[in-house]
Amino acid sequence: MQIEIPDELAAAVAEIAEKTGQDVESLAAEMVTEAIKMRRVPGILFADGATGRRARVGGTGIEVFEVIDRYEGVGRDRFRLQELFHWLEPRQIQMALSFYEAFPEDIKPYLLTEEEEQAAIEKLWREIPQTNPNWPGHRAGRVDLPPRQSETRREALRCGLRSTRISHLTLRSLADGSALISSAFTTSVARAGQMKNSWHEPPRNVAASSLGMDETSSD
Repeated sequence: MQIEIPDELAAAVAEIAEKTGQDVESLAAEMVTEAIKMRRVPGILFADGATGRRARVGGTGIEVFEVIDRYEGVGRDRFRLQELFHWLEPRQIQMALSFYEAFPEDIKPYLLTEEEEQAAIEKLWREIPQTNPNWPGHRAGRVDLPPRQSETRREALRCGLRSTRISHLTLRSLADGSALISSAFTTSVARAGQMKNSWHEPPRNVAASSLGMDETSSD
């Protein structure tokens, strides 16, 4: 099949091909393929990534494989998936699911198998013991979350670890999160106490002025 395009578009394709190091024919084929996929699943777009161009949920910066990775991690439970991506609208979640259903071969290479997932999690636990739910520090001086919230948090952590793109810095942040939250909470409580004391013990000059009195008056 041959396609004729205007000269200005042909020049634009040639310019992009020169920048990316692709030949014009393969680049044109890639563009047509992406256009067809975006037409079949409205709202999806393609963007350059570390390993090439990948499908992304429009308006979010989230790649489709990230959503599907967690989708598989929660046993394809859409309710739990929405909890993990609570900031996304249901229609945006549906975009990712629809693309996965239509073009699974585009997504599967980025997903970990159960064996790879377990190996990655065990490696993380060895390198950063605080991420292990059985780490003793998690039980000392902490209030347990309600079962549902605790389950959701564990799912979020486990599914997040399945992503092959998660950075070591992010993992370290997960490990240090409890200490940071505890420190922030302690600071907030201390400040709240100071504010409470300031309300109950106003300076003498403020109290006196509010009564229309001079604080130096002995009457």
